[in-house]
Amino acid sequence: MSAIYALLGALLLQPPLPTERTAPAERGWADPLLYRDLAVDSWKNWHRPEAVEMFSAIFSGSTMAPGEGWFHGSACKYDWKTFTTRLGLEGEKSIKRKQFPGPIEWFDRLDRNRDGVLTPEDFDHSDKPPALRPPQIAMLLLRSLDTDGDGEISAAEWEAFFKKAARGKENLTMTDLGDALKSAMMHMMSGGDGPAPSMLAAGVLSGDLGSINEGPGIGERGLDFRLKTQDGKRTIKLSDYRGKKPVVLIFGSFS
Repeated sequence: MSAIYALLGALLLQPPLPTERTAPAERGWADPLLYRDLAVDSWKNWHRPEAVEMFSAIFSGSTMAPGEGWFHGSACKYDWKTFTTRLGLEGEKSIKRKQFPGPIEWFDRLDRNRDGVLTPEDFDHSDKPPALRPPQIAMLLLRSLDTDGDGEISAAEWEAFFKKAARGKENLTMTDLGDALKSAMMHMMSGGDGPAPSMLAAGVLSGDLGSINEGPGIGERGLDFRLKTQDGKRTIKLSDYRGKKPVVLIFGSFS
Protein backbone atom coordinates (compact mmCIF):
# COMPACT_ATOMS: atom_id res chain seq x y z
CA MET A 1 0.00 0.00 0.00
CA SER A 2 2.94 2.34 0.66
CA ALA A 3 3.90 2.05 -3.01
CA ILE A 4 0.39 3.13 -4.02
CA TYR A 5 0.59 6.17 -1.73
CA ALA A 6 3.96 7.10 -3.23
CA LEU A 7 2.59 6.79 -6.77
CA LEU A 8 -0.50 8.82 -5.99
CA GLY A 9 1.56 11.46 -4.24
CA ALA A 10 3.66 11.86 -7.37
CA LEU A 11 0.55 12.20 -9.51
CA LEU A 12 -0.91 14.87 -7.27
CA LEU A 13 2.15 17.11 -7.26
CA GLN A 14 1.15 20.01 -9.42
CA PRO A 15 3.31 23.07 -10.06
CA PRO A 16 1.61 26.48 -10.02
CA LEU A 17 -0.04 27.61 -13.21
CA PRO A 18 2.17 29.85 -15.32
CA THR A 19 1.37 33.54 -15.48
CA GLU A 20 0.28 35.18 -18.70
CA ARG A 21 3.16 36.24 -20.93
CA THR A 22 3.45 38.45 -23.96
CA ALA A 23 4.12 36.79 -27.29
CA PRO A 24 7.67 35.38 -27.18
CA ALA A 25 10.28 36.52 -29.61
CA GLU A 26 11.37 34.17 -32.37
CA ARG A 27 13.88 31.73 -30.93
CA GLY A 28 16.22 29.36 -32.68
CA TRP A 29 16.48 25.64 -31.92
CA ALA A 30 19.70 26.26 -29.99
CA ASP A 31 18.04 28.73 -27.62
CA PRO A 32 17.13 26.97 -24.30
CA LEU A 33 14.27 29.42 -23.81
CA LEU A 34 12.55 27.97 -26.88
CA TYR A 35 12.02 24.68 -25.03
CA ARG A 36 10.89 26.50 -21.92
CA ASP A 37 8.25 28.34 -23.96
CA LEU A 38 7.10 25.09 -25.57
CA ALA A 39 6.78 23.43 -22.16
CA VAL A 40 4.78 26.35 -20.76
CA ASP A 41 2.43 26.40 -23.75
CA SER A 42 1.86 22.66 -23.40
CA TRP A 43 1.11 23.07 -19.69
CA LYS A 44 -1.52 25.71 -20.41
CA ASN A 45 -3.44 23.21 -22.53
CA TRP A 46 -2.99 20.35 -20.07
CA HIS A 47 -6.20 18.72 -18.89
CA ARG A 48 -6.27 17.62 -15.27
CA PRO A 49 -7.34 13.94 -15.38
CA GLU A 50 -10.41 12.99 -13.39
CA ALA A 51 -8.36 10.26 -11.68
CA VAL A 52 -6.09 12.94 -10.25
CA GLU A 53 -9.16 14.86 -9.05
CA MET A 54 -10.46 11.73 -7.36
CA PHE A 55 -7.23 10.80 -5.57
CA SER A 56 -6.68 14.42 -4.57
CA ALA A 57 -10.14 14.54 -2.96
CA ILE A 58 -9.68 11.20 -1.21
CA PHE A 59 -6.36 12.08 0.38
CA SER A 60 -7.65 15.53 1.33
CA GLY A 61 -10.21 13.89 3.61
CA SER A 62 -13.22 14.05 1.29
CA THR A 63 -16.30 11.98 2.07
CA MET A 64 -16.96 11.62 -1.67
CA ALA A 65 -20.09 13.76 -1.52
CA PRO A 66 -21.59 15.20 -4.73
CA GLY A 67 -19.28 17.74 -6.32
CA GLU A 68 -16.09 16.14 -4.99
CA GLY A 69 -13.51 14.14 -6.90
CA TRP A 70 -14.89 13.13 -10.27
CA PHE A 71 -18.46 13.35 -8.96
CA HIS A 72 -18.91 16.82 -10.41
CA GLY A 73 -21.45 18.31 -12.76
CA SER A 74 -21.30 17.15 -16.35
CA ALA A 75 -20.34 19.39 -19.22
CA CYS A 76 -23.03 20.48 -21.65
CA LYS A 77 -22.78 21.33 -25.32
CA TYR A 78 -25.94 23.40 -25.35
CA ASP A 79 -25.10 26.21 -22.95
CA TRP A 80 -26.33 29.80 -22.78
CA LYS A 81 -23.99 30.96 -25.56
CA THR A 82 -25.17 28.24 -27.94
CA PHE A 83 -28.81 28.94 -27.10
CA THR A 84 -28.64 32.71 -27.67
CA THR A 85 -26.63 32.27 -30.87
CA ARG A 86 -29.28 29.96 -32.36
CA LEU A 87 -31.95 32.52 -31.47
CA GLY A 88 -29.98 35.35 -33.06
CA LEU A 89 -29.61 37.01 -29.64
CA GLU A 90 -25.91 36.43 -29.07
CA GLY A 91 -24.53 38.66 -26.34
CA GLU A 92 -27.85 39.02 -24.52
CA LYS A 93 -27.71 38.56 -20.74
CA SER A 94 -31.41 37.76 -20.42
CA ILE A 95 -34.37 36.85 -22.64
CA LYS A 96 -37.94 37.88 -21.88
CA ARG A 97 -41.05 36.05 -23.00
CA LYS A 98 -41.76 38.46 -25.85
CA GLN A 99 -38.23 37.88 -27.24
CA PHE A 100 -38.60 34.11 -27.27
CA PRO A 101 -39.59 32.86 -30.76
CA GLY A 102 -40.76 29.40 -29.72
CA PRO A 103 -43.88 28.11 -27.95
CA ILE A 104 -44.48 29.59 -24.52
CA GLU A 105 -44.48 26.09 -23.04
CA TRP A 106 -40.84 25.72 -24.08
CA PHE A 107 -40.00 29.03 -22.44
CA ASP A 108 -41.62 27.88 -19.20
CA ARG A 109 -39.65 24.63 -19.21
CA LEU A 110 -36.38 26.49 -19.76
CA ASP A 111 -37.19 29.00 -17.02
CA ARG A 112 -35.99 26.76 -14.19
CA ASN A 113 -36.16 29.35 -11.39
CA ARG A 114 -39.61 30.56 -12.53
CA ASP A 115 -38.75 34.26 -12.56
CA GLY A 116 -40.25 34.89 -16.01
CA VAL A 117 -36.86 35.62 -17.61
CA LEU A 118 -34.30 33.30 -19.16
CA THR A 119 -30.76 33.90 -17.93
CA PRO A 120 -27.47 31.92 -17.91
CA GLU A 121 -28.46 30.70 -14.44
CA ASP A 122 -31.32 28.69 -15.93
CA PHE A 123 -28.79 26.82 -18.10
CA ASP A 124 -26.37 26.09 -15.26
CA HIS A 125 -27.10 22.55 -14.09
CA SER A 126 -24.46 22.52 -11.37
CA ASP A 127 -25.26 23.20 -7.71
CA LYS A 128 -23.87 26.74 -7.93
CA PRO A 129 -26.90 28.92 -8.85
CA PRO A 130 -28.24 30.39 -5.56
CA ALA A 131 -31.82 30.50 -6.87
CA LEU A 132 -31.80 26.77 -7.47
CA ARG A 133 -30.35 25.74 -4.10
CA PRO A 134 -33.41 25.92 -1.79
CA PRO A 135 -34.98 22.61 -2.92
CA GLN A 136 -31.63 20.85 -2.54
CA ILE A 137 -31.02 22.39 0.88
CA ALA A 138 -34.51 21.44 2.03
CA MET A 139 -33.96 17.85 0.92
CA LEU A 140 -30.61 17.62 2.72
CA LEU A 141 -32.07 19.17 5.86
CA LEU A 142 -34.95 16.74 5.88
CA ARG A 143 -32.70 13.73 5.40
CA SER A 144 -30.17 14.88 8.01
CA LEU A 145 -32.65 15.92 10.74
CA ASP A 146 -35.23 13.17 10.18
CA THR A 147 -33.67 10.79 12.69
CA ASP A 148 -36.54 8.28 12.68
CA GLY A 149 -36.70 8.11 8.88
CA ASP A 150 -40.43 8.80 8.55
CA GLY A 151 -39.97 11.53 5.94
CA GLU A 152 -40.96 14.31 8.34
CA ILE A 153 -39.25 16.51 10.92
CA SER A 154 -41.07 16.52 14.23
CA ALA A 155 -40.87 19.15 16.96
CA ALA A 156 -38.81 16.72 19.03
CA GLU A 157 -36.31 16.28 16.19
CA TRP A 158 -36.04 20.06 15.78
CA GLU A 159 -35.49 20.44 19.52
CA ALA A 160 -32.84 17.70 19.57
CA PHE A 161 -31.04 19.39 16.70
CA PHE A 162 -31.24 22.79 18.47
CA LYS A 163 -29.80 21.43 21.70
CA LYS A 164 -26.95 19.74 19.92
CA ALA A 165 -26.15 22.82 17.87
CA ALA A 166 -26.44 25.25 20.81
CA ARG A 167 -24.11 23.19 23.02
CA GLY A 168 -25.71 24.34 26.25
CA LYS A 169 -26.55 27.89 25.17
CA GLU A 170 -30.02 29.38 24.95
CA ASN A 171 -29.57 30.87 21.48
CA LEU A 172 -27.95 29.88 18.21
CA THR A 173 -25.49 32.11 16.39
CA MET A 174 -25.04 31.98 12.63
CA THR A 175 -21.75 30.15 13.18
CA ASP A 176 -23.41 27.58 15.47
CA LEU A 177 -26.15 26.93 12.93
CA GLY A 178 -23.73 26.69 10.01
CA ASP A 179 -21.45 24.26 11.86
CA ALA A 180 -24.35 22.08 12.97
CA LEU A 181 -25.93 21.91 9.52
CA LYS A 182 -22.62 21.14 7.88
CA SER A 183 -21.88 18.39 10.40
CA ALA A 184 -25.35 16.85 10.02
CA MET A 185 -25.25 16.92 6.22
CA MET A 186 -21.74 15.53 5.94
CA HIS A 187 -22.61 12.76 8.40
CA MET A 188 -25.73 11.94 6.41
CA MET A 189 -24.00 11.97 3.03
CA SER A 190 -21.07 9.88 4.23
CA GLY A 191 -23.35 7.34 5.88
CA GLY A 192 -21.83 7.98 9.29
CA ASP A 193 -18.31 6.63 9.68
CA GLY A 194 -16.89 6.67 6.19
CA PRO A 195 -14.30 4.26 4.79
CA ALA A 196 -10.59 4.96 5.18
CA PRO A 197 -8.80 6.81 2.35
CA SER A 198 -6.85 3.65 1.52
CA MET A 199 -10.12 1.76 1.00
CA LEU A 200 -11.50 4.51 -1.23
CA ALA A 201 -8.26 4.59 -3.24
CA ALA A 202 -8.42 0.81 -3.68
CA GLY A 203 -12.03 1.20 -4.84
CA VAL A 204 -10.93 3.67 -7.50
CA LEU A 205 -8.15 1.40 -8.75
CA SER A 206 -10.45 -1.65 -8.83
CA GLY A 207 -13.28 0.18 -10.59
CA ASP A 208 -15.71 -0.04 -7.66
CA LEU A 209 -15.93 3.78 -7.52
CA GLY A 210 -16.10 4.29 -11.26
CA SER A 211 -13.73 3.81 -14.16
CA ILE A 212 -10.31 5.40 -13.96
CA ASN A 213 -10.52 5.85 -17.75
CA GLU A 214 -12.36 9.00 -18.75
CA GLY A 215 -15.20 8.90 -21.21
CA PRO A 216 -15.44 10.93 -24.41
CA GLY A 217 -15.61 14.70 -24.19
CA ILE A 218 -18.09 17.06 -25.80
CA GLY A 219 -18.10 16.60 -29.57
CA GLU A 220 -16.22 13.30 -29.44
CA ARG A 221 -17.72 10.04 -30.69
CA GLY A 222 -18.91 7.68 -27.99
CA LEU A 223 -17.70 4.11 -27.67
CA ASP A 224 -19.69 1.67 -29.80
CA PHE A 225 -20.80 -0.64 -27.00
CA ARG A 226 -23.43 -3.39 -26.98
CA LEU A 227 -26.16 -4.07 -24.42
CA LYS A 228 -28.82 -6.71 -23.98
CA THR A 229 -32.44 -5.62 -23.84
CA GLN A 230 -34.28 -6.11 -20.55
CA ASP A 231 -35.87 -9.34 -21.75
CA GLY A 232 -32.47 -10.63 -22.92
CA LYS A 233 -33.79 -11.46 -26.39
CA ARG A 234 -31.96 -8.78 -28.39
CA THR A 235 -28.60 -7.06 -28.38
CA ILE A 236 -28.52 -3.34 -29.08
CA LYS A 237 -25.44 -1.70 -30.57
CA LEU A 238 -25.01 2.05 -30.21
CA SER A 239 -23.87 2.54 -33.79
CA ASP A 240 -27.15 1.05 -35.03
CA TYR A 241 -28.83 4.34 -34.12
CA ARG A 242 -26.24 6.65 -35.66
CA GLY A 243 -27.92 9.12 -38.01
CA LYS A 244 -31.40 7.68 -37.40
CA LYS A 245 -32.73 9.22 -34.20
CA PRO A 246 -31.47 11.09 -31.12
CA VAL A 247 -30.13 8.81 -28.39
CA VAL A 248 -29.89 9.72 -24.72
CA LEU A 249 -27.51 7.71 -22.53
CA ILE A 250 -27.99 8.00 -18.78
CA PHE A 251 -25.31 6.61 -16.48
CA GLY A 252 -25.72 6.55 -12.72
CA SER A 253 -24.88 4.81 -9.49
CA PHE A 254 -27.57 2.53 -8.14
CA SER A 255 -26.69 1.03 -4.78
